[in-house]
Amino acid sequence: MRFLFSILLSILPCMASADASPLIGESGLAGAAADLDAIADPSADDRMALGGILFLRAVERAYQIRWRYGLTENLDLPLLAGELAPNPTPEPISPTMIADLFGAVIDDMAAAEDVLATIPPDADPSFELALPDLWFDVNMNGTRDADESFVDTALPALIGRWRLQVLETRAQQNPDAPSPLRATVRFDRADVYWLRAYVQAVSGISETILAFDPTDELARVIALRQSIAEQVQRSGEKRGHGLVFGGAEDAFYIDAIAVLTETMRHRPDASRLGRARDHFLAMITHNRIFWRELAKETDNDREWIPRPTQTSALGIVVPENVDIAWLAVLSDGEKLLKGELLIPHWRFAKGHGINLADFLDDPGPLPLVQAIQGEAFNSYAAQGELISSANWRSFARLVQGQAGLYALMLN
Repeated sequence: MRFLFSILLSILPCMASADASPLIGESGLAGAAADLDAIADPSADDRMALGGILFLRAVERAYQIRWRYGLTENLDLPLLAGELAPNPTPEPISPTMIADLFGAVIDDMAAAEDVLATIPPDADPSFELALPDLWFDVNMNGTRDADESFVDTALPALIGRWRLQVLETRAQQNPDAPSPLRATVRFDRADVYWLRAYVQAVSGISETILAFDPTDELARVIALRQSIAEQVQRSGEKRGHGLVFGGAEDAFYIDAIAVLTETMRHRPDASRLGRARDHFLAMITHNRIFWRELAKETDNDREWIPRPTQTSALGIVVPENVDIAWLAVLSDGEKLLKGELLIPHWRFAKGHGINLADFLDDPGPLPLVQAIQGEAFNSYAAQGELISSANWRSFARLVQGQAGLYALMLN
């Protein structure tokens, strides 16, 4: 990890984005964002760096909210995935935790988009990020502690622990090969649109979650847990971790299922779902621009997502024609959002399906049983062309069965 010398600290407000990576290593994401934001006349490079750091800052704030309440295990949900260092003295979980977390994410994504949107269309910005410099101040103490690096927090959540172990083994065997464990990535003009697409994707997911809002269900689960804790204390019972209805771990998953199924009984907030649709459509637009800009590149400099003639700084192979395959998947998604394709349902007649656009315009509750049965979707049934899995299967074949990983990377 590269640290700034003390002489540089005195001139940070004047720094260009080329220095942002070691600034992150020394001052953290919050400090780096503050210093870049203080530049009086920011360049396109500065704006790109600040937009990227604000995006990462949103991830950091999500980690901090989780750590604050002791939710440090991998929950396999957006922004809740990955393990964090345990909090020895967590606060009692608040019923508003999910709403607070995703509300903060929406605000942070908006701030990132506001900055990125000011980059002139004819500019050619760049931003270098050494991944060993990147860390998340999970415990909010302002210093880089063990288990707070990108490799310890975000990377396992993105690729899984077993893939991380494979990368670590390969890095030991071939120290000179490109690897996410030690790469420096140079983000460029095309990547501005990749990042703006990701900002829109995260915003859309967050708005969708808040459209249903699990606050009341979390309050009921918290009250149940408090009541049972009092029972256990009175009885003197010692409870284990459990595998099937045997302890705390089982209770956690059952409570999570209860929250999810009961939350789906809400009538969603139509305004939030409308904003979610707008975000997803904007994501698709930015993604298309990204691929067009990428096709114009002639360099080969520590690429994030490379063309076939370029090399990935992370050592990831991006197959030829992946752009065509991925854009076909996004086109299907766009047609779903606009109601031009329908979602199949096993109960509906041939040539009939769920019109997602109609649901987003006037959303109703989606109780799990009624959704499976068909009643919850029947008012949105329409006759027309159904979406097929053909484009997704073509994409999956092209990336050799790693469709989920590549979809996460390409957004």
